[in-house]
Amino acid sequence: MGTLSDSVPVRGVLVLAAMLFFMMQVSLFGDLHNTAGRLALKVDNAVGCSLKFRALVNENAALTEKVLELEHALHLPALSSASIPTSNRTEGSGAGVLSLPGKARDVLLGQVPKLSRGDLTSQIASLNKPISLPPAQQLPAPTLPQAVPRLAPLSASNGPIAAVVVMACNRPDYLQRTLDSILRVNPSTTNFPVFVSQDGTDARVAELARRYEGRVSYMQHIEERPPRMKSPKEEIVYYRIADHYRWAFEQLFDERHFPRVIVLEDDMELAVDFFQYFKAMAPLLDNDPTLWCVSSWNDNGQDMFVADPKAVFRSDFFPGLGWMLTKNMWDELHPIWTTGPSSIPGVFGGYWDDWMRNNEVRKGRQCIRPEVCRTANFGEKGSSKGQFFKEYLTKIHANTEMVDWSEFDLSTLDATRFNINITGQMQSATMIHDAHQALTMTGDVRIQYNSKQHFEALAKAFNIMPEWKAGVPRGSYRGIVIFRVNSGAAKVFLGPGPGIRLHDEGYIIPPLGGRP
Repeated sequence: MGTLSDSVPVRGVLVLAAMLFFMMQVSLFGDLHNTAGRLALKVDNAVGCSLKFRALVNENAALTEKVLELEHALHLPALSSASIPTSNRTEGSGAGVLSLPGKARDVLLGQVPKLSRGDLTSQIASLNKPISLPPAQQLPAPTLPQAVPRLAPLSASNGPIAAVVVMACNRPDYLQRTLDSILRVNPSTTNFPVFVSQDGTDARVAELARRYEGRVSYMQHIEERPPRMKSPKEEIVYYRIADHYRWAFEQLFDERHFPRVIVLEDDMELAVDFFQYFKAMAPLLDNDPTLWCVSSWNDNGQDMFVADPKAVFRSDFFPGLGWMLTKNMWDELHPIWTTGPSSIPGVFGGYWDDWMRNNEVRKGRQCIRPEVCRTANFGEKGSSKGQFFKEYLTKIHANTEMVDWSEFDLSTLDATRFNINITGQMQSATMIHDAHQALTMTGDVRIQYNSKQHFEALAKAFNIMPEWKAGVPRGSYRGIVIFRVNSGAAKVFLGPGPGIRLHDEGYIIPPLGGRP
């Protein structure tokens, strides 16, 4: 009897436990059902967002075609509101309202009645913002419009195309190697007259330059007084270099009135098509207000990262190392050369190239640069103490293929069209998340960085240059660094993720005279 009575409470406990377990199962099932419902709703929302995003892309492509049609009808280069002649404005009909005959007027009246110059410019400028894609989004590339007019090539009968100046100081052996390279590939010293601009009084450099008399003109900059540095932590040599550049530009632009100047340093060898490349790009630089230089240099131009000698890109980064600017641009830069505007933070008095990279000076304008470099740098000894030389510069070689640049379609570098093209390529590229994964792939691939530190880590994994200047990765276009791997079989688009603000990297006083 005692055993039976003892078992009654045990059974009660077991029954109670079973009931509790059943109730817990019911509750968990209800929670699971609710969670599944919420998940399904989120999936539906995601699908809806994807469809809306695709619709926005299509709408953007359609708008682009309309704007480019307007540009073509108006015979205006993209983003060039200043190029609208004042004679085409209707007096008394409102500020900037256009009065145009023929097809241009019909297009305007049919598409956008009473379109003002400001309205047209804002429509075009709005197309320059690249589309930021979610990592998993894969969309077809938009169709490129064909309405951008081609620019006429330069004619040598109009005078010199550009003066070529070699900036020299105290390295006669380097200078001789550079001058021999220039004269070997220069098709005409009439079209591209060559100058040596020497900073200082090194007699060896002066004597060498005079040996080339008749083929090379010699200029000498003598410092009147030591430059005044803004900080004792800086090196005076960089101030002297900046003063020399100013003086050389004054001599060539202001005294000799050349329309363009190509700047070389005394430790460069030139590609076989160096001058043909700059001649072809000159009309674009002259006519596109969104550009401010043409460069021969690609910071990631090492042999393993390039393949196409005909490929040319726009870049937000000022490359230097063989570059061309116009007289109009010099007129803008001359009054504030390395000292202004006042809105620039920090120290710039000596670092002329970093001063040009600052967005307050650049003002959003871009440079043209090739995929395969048109110069090679051999100067390990110099004021920069061989910075990056062994790790990067020794692996960059100048192009050896003679490209017929007279057949190059400059309209592909139009600001709007180039942006559409790059955006389309990124949309159709395969998304990856690891640098090593790209080394086994072919075709276009893209990888996203989420911070400056993340970019530097990915750049080091690929072995491209990890450096930023003024908030811009070297060689990048809107934060996108483009290079090739696998012997050119794969093209990598290393681009910024959402939320990254470029150009926010401010300048500080360089420690111990080092460069920022």
